[in-house]
Amino acid sequence: TSNSFNFNYRNNKLNVTGSLSYNTNNGYNDLDINRHFLNPDGSLSSNFLQNSFIRRTMQAYSGRIGIDYYASDKTTWGIGINGLYNPSDRKTLATSKLSDAQNVLDSTIIADNKDHPLFKNGGVNLNYRHQFDKNGKELTADFDYIKYNSSRQQSFDNRTYLPDGTMTAGDLLTGSLPASIDIFAAKTDYTHPLANGVKLSAGLKASYTKTDNIAEYFDAANGVTTPDYDKTNHFLYNEQINAGYINASKDFKRISIQAGLRFENTISNGHQLGNIQKPDSVFKRNYNGLFPTFYFQYKLDSAGKQQITLDYGRRIDRPAYQDLNPFVSPIDKFTYYTGNPFLKPTYSNNIELSYTWGNVTLGLDYSKTKDDENETIEIVDGIYYSRPGNLGSVVNKGISVDGGFDITKWFNLHFFGMLRNIHSVSDFYTG
Repeated sequence: TSNSFNFNYRNNKLNVTGSLSYNTNNGYNDLDINRHFLNPDGSLSSNFLQNSFIRRTMQAYSGRIGIDYYASDKTTWGIGINGLYNPSDRKTLATSKLSDAQNVLDSTIIADNKDHPLFKNGGVNLNYRHQFDKNGKELTADFDYIKYNSSRQQSFDNRTYLPDGTMTAGDLLTGSLPASIDIFAAKTDYTHPLANGVKLSAGLKASYTKTDNIAEYFDAANGVTTPDYDKTNHFLYNEQINAGYINASKDFKRISIQAGLRFENTISNGHQLGNIQKPDSVFKRNYNGLFPTFYFQYKLDSAGKQQITLDYGRRIDRPAYQDLNPFVSPIDKFTYYTGNPFLKPTYSNNIELSYTWGNVTLGLDYSKTKDDENETIEIVDGIYYSRPGNLGSVVNKGISVDGGFDITKWFNLHFFGMLRNIHSVSDFYTG
């Protein structure tokens, strides 16, 4: 269920807006994972059959308030504050059965796993807007600060039984994972129409992000608790992005053209602190990018019912902060998730050509992606490691049709269809 309350108050030069919301979720997953291990000659060696019943509950409390002050008809100052408090809970009961090639049961592992994440954030925005004239000459500026804090308490209780029910082993792994993210961002945009109908716009943006992630794990067996230095970790990461763009557009009688160019510079540093079993490791990365965009539209008739549109752009997708974190985080005793601090950004070139006739649009699109990011699975000593990686290049081609018709005044028909071809070439691990 999602519930919210919104309000707005306006009095002379002051405008106040705000919202309060409360969301709650209660759900489950019933997950089966079957793994069959083969000998070098392809014959069956053993079986691993696992069922996990995962129960999830979540609550979210959030609020936002914004105040705008209209200093004059042309100038506005504003401030916005927002926050979120999001506790959740995940309980997993897993049964894993190990058997030989003849499906004779060797052992059963019962796992009672608990995960208690708590996520909260707060942010403030300061903004300024000034219109120089009624022709559209305008200057805007924004400053943002966002603070994220999260904590996670985990426990993995595993007990191993023989086919006759005798318990042969029991172990308990507990983990505490606090993390914080601080984001500072400032940007300004300027729009300037020229007398010949050309509209120029330009802007600058700078952001700085720092993250601090800690993982502390402990093993408990036979009444003795010891630190698990293989999973215990401390990862620091900071990233600075500087960007600037310029854009120009002009509308003719039947033709609309827009072209732009954005430059971005990224400086990032990562530091994985060691412990008594692991050495320190550091990485630094500095890269630049140019991102052109182009838009062209031609109206085939004076009413504009038939149009041809061409759209091109180069884009960048940076890895999520969590995916850069090299922590090894257990999902269960046999499956782990680990980040990849060597992830590179993904670049794509995208072009789309469309033809519109009334309410029907036929589109053709093509994109080529370099260093596409996706999940990889690596098996080491029977343990599965899920890790994001740059898999290679992807070519994506598609054709689509989208349209709508008013059959009668009270009946409308809308349809959409797409045919897509995706070709990926990858090189990772052993092939």
